Amino acid sequence: MLTVAVVVGLIVARWLARFLVALYGEATLGFNFDVGIDDRLLMYAAILGAVAFAAFAIAPVWVGSGDVDAISLNVASTRLKGTHSRLRSVTVVAQVALTIVVVTTGSLFVAALAHLRSIPLGLSSDRVITVQLAAVPGGYQRGFDGRTYYASLLSKIESIPSIQSAALSQVLPLSGSPGPVRVTVPDLNVEVDAVPALVSDAFFSTLQIPMVAGSSFSRSAGRAVPRTAIVSESLRAALFGADAGLHRMVRSGPANQNLQIIGVVRDAMIYGPRQSTPRVVYVNYWEASSATQSYPGLIIRLRGDAMSTFGRIEDAVHSFGREYVLQARSLPAVRDVALTQERLLAVVSTVFATVGLTLAAVGLYGLMSFAVAQRTGEIAIRKALGADNWAIARLISSEVTRLVVVGGLIGAAAASAAARLAHAVIVDKNLSIGFSPVVIALALLLLVAGAAVWVPTRRAANVDPMVALRAE
Repeated sequence: MLTVAVVVGLIVARWLARFLVALYGEATLGFNFDVGIDDRLLMYAAILGAVAFAAFAIAPVWVGSGDVDAISLNVASTRLKGTHSRLRSVTVVAQVALTIVVVTTGSLFVAALAHLRSIPLGLSSDRVITVQLAAVPGGYQRGFDGRTYYASLLSKIESIPSIQSAALSQVLPLSGSPGPVRVTVPDLNVEVDAVPALVSDAFFSTLQIPMVAGSSFSRSAGRAVPRTAIVSESLRAALFGADAGLHRMVRSGPANQNLQIIGVVRDAMIYGPRQSTPRVVYVNYWEASSATQSYPGLIIRLRGDAMSTFGRIEDAVHSFGREYVLQARSLPAVRDVALTQERLLAVVSTVFATVGLTLAAVGLYGLMSFAVAQRTGEIAIRKALGADNWAIARLISSEVTRLVVVGGLIGAAAASAAARLAHAVIVDKNLSIGFSPVVIALALLLLVAGAAVWVPTRRAANVDPMVALRAE
């Protein structure tokens, strides 16, 4: 059995290593991960396993192999008493409490991931792919003019029949939010925080973010002064109240540049569910300097299959000789990459919760089986005196029930504290799910405990008094 456990452990470890590489490989560009078994870690695990085996398997056998007199055997055969019984009880209580803590934490992380996935973004990601561009050596030199180059690149990409629309963005949507900037209205003495976005004209139609008022950017626009901007509905309301805000002047960014508002769009969490605010100030990409326009991302809405279209997009980029495709993903995949931390916490905590529930079931099953074996004579006498199966089941399960209740109460208190600590690593601090994780943990534990004690209890209830007494 020990050999089987070692083999299973190596298989599970290999699977978890591949899973983590796949999870982080999506979010990491240009890195190769070696998932081979490390000899040092393998040796450490082997030593730790040997110590645990010696402490929890060999030591009890060695202690129990001493001389035992008949009186001690007789006492042990009728009651679960003494130091070893108390130690077993404490172990079960601790195991139950720890299981509730682990399951509660796992439930909280899973709920946090589900909450982030369920937040409405205000945009459509279906049939949208993102392409991160990077310069070839010297690509942004040799008389590079960003406005002319990217206008030609977009025109060539939009000429591909399977592409519906294409736009440019300095930061890819759903990939993580930049820091907020201050947006002020000088003549009203109003200033609020907003998230900046440098985007081109087709950005809103590609992501299907509706225009509420005004117009979108113009691709033919030069580097005008003042520059033009489009704001989200919530930012317009914060700045101007009931006023539409069109053609009003604002100042934004570290340079406190002047911007003229030419349009208003619906609120959208363009940087993903962790975006700090729906207030967004969109700045015209075509009016930025060539240095600011470099290393952009393409956002492309498709009509057809993404895989067949990607090769043509790559050819279009390479044909200009200045950039290459660094990474291409669908927009839903970009969102998953942005939630890598939450996904990892949810998966790892779920694995630990599953292991904890399994160990709790094994422990309770072992304790019940031991209790039935030790009290077989007592059970036989009680049945011979007229006790029914239900009375025997209550007799056997009462001790385990007490241990589970005590462990559950301790675990619930500890789980509440652990949930508060776990909440500190959750990005969305507004997430509040009350006692749901603790209730889920208690329900799962009771279900597992009931399943674990069912077989030993049923075995005790079906003891044949004559056979048991003859064996005694």
